[in-house]
Amino acid sequence: MLYVKPPREVIFPEPHEQMESSSVMCYVFTGQFLPAPIFHRLLAACIARWPLATKKREKSIENQIFCGCGVFQIDDYHKLTLHFSGYIIFMRVTRQGIIDKTPSSKLCIEVREFIAKVLSKLIGYLGHSLKFEESIQCPDYNGESVNSLITVDKLKENAEVRCDFHDNIIESNKFLKFWFEGEGNIDSVEETCLSTSNQTMPEACQKPILERALPPQKKYHAFFSYASPDIQWVKEIVKKLETDHGFICCEYDRDNTPGTPLLTFAADSIRNANKTVIVMTREAFKSGFVKHEIQMAINHGFIEERNCVVPVLVEDCDIPDYLQVFNYVDARDNSKSSIWWPKLLTELEYKGGQVICMLCIYIFLMNRIYACYVEK
Repeated sequence: MLYVKPPREVIFPEPHEQMESSSVMCYVFTGQFLPAPIFHRLLAACIARWPLATKKREKSIENQIFCGCGVFQIDDYHKLTLHFSGYIIFMRVTRQGIIDKTPSSKLCIEVREFIAKVLSKLIGYLGHSLKFEESIQCPDYNGESVNSLITVDKLKENAEVRCDFHDNIIESNKFLKFWFEGEGNIDSVEETCLSTSNQTMPEACQKPILERALPPQKKYHAFFSYASPDIQWVKEIVKKLETDHGFICCEYDRDNTPGTPLLTFAADSIRNANKTVIVMTREAFKSGFVKHEIQMAINHGFIEERNCVVPVLVEDCDIPDYLQVFNYVDARDNSKSSIWWPKLLTELEYKGGQVICMLCIYIFLMNRIYACYVEK
C-alpha cells in the first residue's frame, strides 16, 4: 500500500448523510520546499499515536496507508486524513454519526497541536531552516493548490474573507472553529464551552455532572437488545447516554464476559437493568435471540409489576403485535433527534420506585395469544 497512490475518495470524501468533515487545515512550507522524510516521519508519529483506519475488501481488511497519505482512526467516530502534495501538508477530520456527525472542535484542536508540535521537532531534529504557515483551504475547492488557501492569520483578523481564486466570501468563524479555540473572531458559545471549566462556563452551555439514581439492586439503567447489523447505532447511543447524561448502560458487544452464553448474559442483564431498550429494525425482528430477549424483558416486567421495555423504532419495519401495546420512541428521522432524544431520556430515567400497573398489558397480550391460537 505504501507504493499505491491514494484513491481520490480517500483524500476528497464524498458528502454523506451520516458524515461531515472539518475544514481542510494546511501547512504550507515557505520556499516551496518540503522534504519527503519530514512527512514520512510525521506519518510514523501519527501511527504511534493512533491506529490506522481500515477498510473491508471482499477477501481482506486493508490498512488505509498509501504513498504520501495516511488515514487514522482517532476514536470510534472520528478519522484523520493526512496527505501531502508538493510543499503542502493537508489534513481533515471526518466524523461519522447518527445523532451528531459534526467533528468535535476539541478533538480537532488536539490534532492540530500535535501535528504542529511534531513538525516543529522534526524540522529542528533534521537541522532544516524550514518554516511553515497555517492556512485553511477554500471549501469550494476540491483539489490541491496553493491558490485556494487562505492564511489563518487573515481569517483571524477578519470576520469575512474573500477567496480570490473562486471570488466568493468565506465566513471566518465557520472554518476556524474546528481548529482554533477562543482566538480572533471565534466567539461561538460552543467554543466558549470547550475552553472553560464547568465552574466558569456560561450558564446556557453548562453540562452538569450527573449522578443518575439507580433502583435498588440494579446495576444498569438500560440493557440494549439489538441485532448485530445495528451495533454502530447502539454504540453511539450508549456513548452519548453515558458520557453526556450519566446513564449506566449494558450491551452485549462491550460488556459480555468471554465464554458466557448469549442467553445467560441477556437474562442476567435484563434482571439487573431498570429498562430494556428494544432496537426495532427489520434485522432485529429476524433475529431469534432478539425475540427471546424481548420475551424475557416482558416477563420480567410482570415479575416486577412495572413496564421494563422501551421500544425504539430506528427504521421502517413491521412492529409485532406483542410490542404494539408499548409506547415507542420514534427515532427514524435523525434530523428530529431534538424531539425524540428527550423522550428516550425520560423513558430511561429512574422514577424513584414508581410502579406501573401491568393489568392492561397483561390483558392485551393474553388476547393476542388467544387470537393467534384461534387463527391456527
